[in-house]
Amino acid sequence: MKHIQKENRKIRIYVNGKGNSTIKSCLKIPYHLLLQVVYGRDYLKKFDLEIVEYIHENTKNTNRYVGIPVWSDEKNPEQFEKAWFEKRVLLEFENHKFYAPEKWDELLAYIYGNYMELPPVEKRVAYHEYKIVTRKEPEL
Repeated sequence: MKHIQKENRKIRIYVNGKGNSTIKSCLKIPYHLLLQVVYGRDYLKKFDLEIVEYIHENTKNTNRYVGIPVWSDEKNPEQFEKAWFEKRVLLEFENHKFYAPEKWDELLAYIYGNYMELPPVEKRVAYHEYKIVTRKEPEL
């Protein structure tokens, strides 16, 4: 786990910085450039491959839990029951079909609690720290 936490720290400020403060925004670009110089242009892919390799080397088929160490909170990584992901099912969502873990209901309940009930209006806020920018298509 320590190795994964180290990899997580390498990219946290650029990819997953907490909040959009001016200081962090200013630090992201030079940090990104530094990581490119030190690790190469495709450093995120390299980090991902290092983590995947580490997980494969250190995971046993008898483990009960699985997780996503890079995108989890460093001190409290999310762990999921491995059985929730062992089989997949094809689900329809808004006229499209997607594969999902067979135990998708248990997984969503674990992450979100009663995910079928909307939270109170005052708690309906975005938790993502990314801004979406769209551009107008040029008129012909």
